[in-house]
Amino acid sequence: ADVCLLMVPADGNFTTAIQKGDHKAAQVQGQTRQHCLLLNLLGIKQLIICINKMDDKTAGYKEERFTEIKKEMQRMAVGVG
Repeated sequence: ADVCLLMVPADGNFTTAIQKGDHKAAQVQGQTRQHCLLLNLLGIKQLIICINKMDDKTAGYKEERFTEIKKEMQRMAVGVG
């Protein structure tokens, strides 16, 4: 595949989905972060990130929440590879 579509939750699960985790401290790595690592290993360099669940109370269709998630995902994607 040349391109991948990655769905990211805008609700309270976002922080869980992107957490770094630490196996030595028995902390689980977030699923979205794991997916980004796998995509990098598969050689997929083009990534479309969709922000889901913007209707949740946490997000409330707010542009600030969208921008916050967008910036965090950009940092994470660059950091992962």
